[in-house]
Amino acid sequence: MKPSIPCVTIYNHSERILEILREEAEKTDCPLEICPSLDEYSGVPLLLGVEDGNVSRLNASLAVHLANTFIRKKFNETIDCTMTQSDGIPFELPLWQAQGLANCKWHGRFQILKRGASVVYFLDGAHTMESLRAAGSWFKRQTAHVESNKVLIFSVTGDRDAAELLAPFAKSGDFALALFCPLIATTPVGQGVKGNFSKAPFIKRLKMTMWKFLSLDNWSIQRDQEEIMRRSKELADLWTSLTPRGEAKVFRSVNHVVDYLDEANELNHVFVTGSLHLVGAFLSLIDPELNSD
Repeated sequence: MKPSIPCVTIYNHSERILEILREEAEKTDCPLEICPSLDEYSGVPLLLGVEDGNVSRLNASLAVHLANTFIRKKFNETIDCTMTQSDGIPFELPLWQAQGLANCKWHGRFQILKRGASVVYFLDGAHTMESLRAAGSWFKRQTAHVESNKVLIFSVTGDRDAAELLAPFAKSGDFALALFCPLIATTPVGQGVKGNFSKAPFIKRLKMTMWKFLSLDNWSIQRDQEEIMRRSKELADLWTSLTPRGEAKVFRSVNHVVDYLDEANELNHVFVTGSLHLVGAFLSLIDPELNSD
């Protein structure tokens, strides 16, 4: 916090956290604004392009408040903006801001992609306990009233505690099958999902190459294939130890996982989470927007 520089936070912190924030704000002469629930804003109906029914609405309210705080300070309200209040008071959203929220896209964040008649992917790059809890709740709400096979695809990077992060999914009993693979989109290099990479148009190849490169984490880049596979097998063993009735399968790449699921005859709801790199690898192969010509 800095003197005379507005600090904006969300409304649903615990009372203790809000108390600490207020104390620090008073010490530093920092104006603290606590933004309200998104439902309290007036004006046009609010639809979100990135929507989970909970966390995304908190983030949207925070984003709107931050944007308007910046506008007030930077432009002295000389541009067309109806927000003049401070201290976290709800206000009427201008149409252009409501449209911005509705048109927002965030690949790999609460994203749903249908693939064929029998596979629906639910992708979220959550990789902390809190964000995984939110993503898991989103997946459960989305699939609660549909009869399907629930499949978990999970990975972790760095020194994160895989057992701690996997445990809630194991205890939920929602997943009869978990799939694990290295953070590698395709293997051998150059072979896309049921298609020839080398014959794809240049722009498509460029997009695929970029996303496949981004899918690799530093750990995977510095290890050989055998060591990378060992980590996937360790995750599979961990899953079966946490869920004795649960089945786990290990694949050599994301490409192999996608091909395996493409052969499904029954409806599969597939939850991909735990790592931004994992989600990026899947998107490089299954997202039509990223793989369009």
